[in-house]
Amino acid sequence: MADENVGIEASRKEIDQAGKDRGLVVRDGQDVAGTHKGEVVAETEHHVLVQTSPVVGIRYEKESLDKDVQQGERVAIQQGEPKNHVQEPGREDQRAGREQLAR
Repeated sequence: MADENVGIEASRKEIDQAGKDRGLVVRDGQDVAGTHKGEVVAETEHHVLVQTSPVVGIRYEKESLDKDVQQGERVAIQQGEPKNHVQEPGREDQRAGREQLAR
């Protein structure tokens, strides 16, 4: 378990550096609510970085996502429990609409 934590920490540092190299302010996906759309611009063993604006990237642990994503893919990630929900951009509005109708 300790080795895995070291691997996750090294992965986090690597993804943060990738964001800095692109001139991005990197935020943790656990700390930002809502749905975030953008392109996966970096990937490590345990993390992905989604660039959501010219200056902001959001770091997600791969384990926190309900679907695998690849560098270069455009995604919309909606914060959720137990996992964050990954969709193609534009489709997250359809899900929100269906959830509203179900209420």
